[in-house]
Amino acid sequence: MDNKKIGKFIASLRKEKEITQEQLAFEIMTTRENISKYERGVTTPPPESLLLLGKYFGVSVNEILMGERKTEENQEQVENMSVEVMKAGERKVKKILKRFITLVSLMVVAFLVYYFINTYNTIRVYKIDGYSENFDILEGLAIFSKGKSYLRIGTIEPIGDFKYDTFEVFYKDKDDEEKLVLVSDDTNYTLLSSYEYNEVFSYKNLNEIENNTYIRIKYQDKEEVIKLNFQRDMVNNFLSPDSHTDIIDDSKFEKNATDVAQKLQNYAKKNWKYDKENYEYFYSENNNRIKYEVSYHVDENLLYITEYKNDIICIVEVNLLKNLLYYSEKKDETLKEIYKYNYNTNECLSENCDDNTTNYYLENYYYKYIK
Repeated sequence: MDNKKIGKFIASLRKEKEITQEQLAFEIMTTRENISKYERGVTTPPPESLLLLGKYFGVSVNEILMGERKTEENQEQVENMSVEVMKAGERKVKKILKRFITLVSLMVVAFLVYYFINTYNTIRVYKIDGYSENFDILEGLAIFSKGKSYLRIGTIEPIGDFKYDTFEVFYKDKDDEEKLVLVSDDTNYTLLSSYEYNEVFSYKNLNEIENNTYIRIKYQDKEEVIKLNFQRDMVNNFLSPDSHTDIIDDSKFEKNATDVAQKLQNYAKKNWKYDKENYEYFYSENNNRIKYEVSYHVDENLLYITEYKNDIICIVEVNLLKNLLYYSEKKDETLKEIYKYNYNTNECLSENCDDNTTNYYLENYYYKYIK
């Protein structure tokens, strides 16, 4: 359908009648401006105007849409013009629908990305302990999220026949200034910190809290300062729901696993870059053969491997302390864990384990770094 051709045809029909655009507008109940647009091919007359134009000029709607009178040569083309218009309308509707679906899909993806960024790695659970000549701090617990944090010291056990009076918990910031967190005489008291009114014990200060928190115990007109050990017990940065249950068990801090983690850390220090915010070493390479990214999370003793293969992203998580390898694939924004494998006992812990895939990642990204 050619708007210019239609416009010239309407103009020629009008001139045959020897009437002005204003007179034609009056006949088909529209404005002179619309008639001008029709004749210049700016717009196509709507269905009701096409019917009135056809009736007034004594031609069919198909002839107007064709932009010429029906002859023996173009008879079939003119008669099929309505079908062509319908097909053009269908194509237009499909195009609009496709754009709408694309827009909705982009909005959904944007929401999911936003949700992922704002929830991934935002909940951390720590076991707390500390030791000195006179006291043992046991069974403490801390939980951090972006909304609230919780702290419970647990048990203060004196090594001797004396008792403590009160205690203070504080951490040192980057300027070595003490930030008081808690003052109490009851270790069963749970501190609830909401960031709306207390930003001292919060997620944004996690680096200082995790590495530089102390307890000052007052007893018999004396005091003793003990560094608290924050042992990361759970972080919501795993790639599948099943992985969330894999909380670190202290009994599995065996010498062999610790030695392997130390070897990997030494290799990463020498060869990879360090990200202070995420406490991780990372390395990436993009060449004609393959594109991959590798990162080692020191505190969690986790090795992450990401390979980009055409339209599939292969993601591998190696838990050095538990000797577990998780293999997942991401395609069309959908992440799916394929299997879980214990590479120490060569035991498949789920369905669909692939020895070739497992050996490939262990040989190229694990054993390579710890030799």
